[in-house]
Amino acid sequence: MIVTTHAVEYLISGAQIANNDINAVDSTGVEFDAGQICTEDDHVMRKLIALNEYQPTLEVKELTWHGTFYRYPNLTIMVTDGLTSMLLRPSFRKSEFSKAFFAKRGALYTGRMNVGTRIKLLDYTTSIWVDREGITHPCIFVEKIKAEPKRRSSTKPKLR
Repeated sequence: MIVTTHAVEYLISGAQIANNDINAVDSTGVEFDAGQICTEDDHVMRKLIALNEYQPTLEVKELTWHGTFYRYPNLTIMVTDGLTSMLLRPSFRKSEFSKAFFAKRGALYTGRMNVGTRIKLLDYTTSIWVDREGITHPCIFVEKIKAEPKRRSSTKPKLR
């Protein structure tokens, strides 16, 4: 997977728009839709509507643990496109998304969110997040990702 150039710049400009139906805006002003918000998770309707979705590939740069919030870990995940960085947090729009993200077979514990791993954003929203000190940050709230496949060493023979 190759990291999408200028992706964070587009996502930051999409986060600064007050409309949750828009995830990203490119340098020419083209707006990209948040498919899962526009269709409210109706997969049949999502296939019928021609949405202009933006699904960039980013690299996990940093994972910071801040304790727990209720039952779930409170994490700060920084992702980068090679030029700039942006915050990534699990979405709390519906409880089943955060439950799946923090499950034993979820993205966090299976190694799909390790530092240096490249991920493709499939379902996500961008918005402004306010931390405890009152500082605002553009943030990606992720619901579904696809991680790059694990690499196998080509020098070792496969055991059968």
